[in-house]
Amino acid sequence: MTNLRTSVLINCYNYEKYVADAIRSALNQTRPVDEIIVVDDGSSDASLARIREAAEGARNIVVVTKTNEGQLSAFNAGFENATGDVLFFLDADDVYDADHVERACRVYEENPQVDQVWTGFRRFGVQNGEYRSCARSVYFGRTVALACMGQKYIGGVTSTVSVRRGVAARVFPVGREFYAKWRTRADDWLSHGMAVAGSRKYYLDAVTVNYRIHGSNNYARKKQSDDKKEEYMKFRSAMYGHVREITGVPENVDALLVSEFRQHDRPPAAFFRMYMKAVWKHKDALTAGRMLSLWRGLMAHYLFPKSGGRAS
Repeated sequence: MTNLRTSVLINCYNYEKYVADAIRSALNQTRPVDEIIVVDDGSSDASLARIREAAEGARNIVVVTKTNEGQLSAFNAGFENATGDVLFFLDADDVYDADHVERACRVYEENPQVDQVWTGFRRFGVQNGEYRSCARSVYFGRTVALACMGQKYIGGVTSTVSVRRGVAARVFPVGREFYAKWRTRADDWLSHGMAVAGSRKYYLDAVTVNYRIHGSNNYARKKQSDDKKEEYMKFRSAMYGHVREITGVPENVDALLVSEFRQHDRPPAAFFRMYMKAVWKHKDALTAGRMLSLWRGLMAHYLFPKSGGRAS
């Protein structure tokens, strides 16, 4: 597919100082964006006025207003109003480089098996520096078993992520019962949730997103108490259970682990370690014999890729 329709979904809550910059960055892409959905999540400041000012005269901007229910609810509203083949997510305090959409779309067009792309980012504001997930571009493929067994985070912060609409529809829209628990950090649904739903992921080693660090970030730089961390883990487990149920992930998800690993003809050592650790993290649900069988299968494919590395 060479004529991908693109949608940028901007979620905003009380970011009157920054949201116009986010909108302008989506408007000024080297590959023009087909539509920009800006969701104002019941802001109590002048965000909505800034949004309407920035959108004036732009035919491809849709402004959605709603009561304040948090970031996950804003993701839902953006998804429900978007018509693109590929959905790009953008927090209202972040900014795209001009070629962000173009470079991600090139991956989708040249690799039809890829469902989801994320990139590196650079911090700016009160902190600076670049962050890259890997030292090079990497195709991760499906990571259903890796996610369910090891709860491994494979993905990026909201503004680095894009996903094909058809795959996003496996998870979105998310039920309202999850809104209160995911007022912030809803990008976990784009990383953990999409992984459980079978999204085939690709990391593009390009720093094309500017991630603003400031005094009023809703999550970044905020230290979490032990109680908050424990509460978050419960929320995340509930998310895993929900996505597993609606997408039909089998109870014996370990049966998928070795075949997932075999997606990679010559898996790097880092992949091997991730999959081996996933078996250990899932040890309470496995017999010792099953753990050994999985480890043997993983090791066989890592050391001798042509052997297939099948677990018995």
